[in-house]
Amino acid sequence: MSHAETAVRCKTSYVCLPCRASYKQPYQGDHERRCPRCAQPLIHVGSAFTRALVRCEVP
Repeated sequence: MSHAETAVRCKTSYVCLPCRASYKQPYQGDHERRCPRCAQPLIHVGSAFTRALVRCEVP
């Protein structure tokens, strides 16, 4: 399997700060991702993010 094939199949995490939501999607390089809820740009946070995610509730 080539590096390009591996990169397409690997998933990574993105977050939307206004919605306080995270999404795990296939990595596609510098392709800009948009939040499906609010259409704001998603921030790439890496593949290890979901393992370290701690959900905090604001009163």
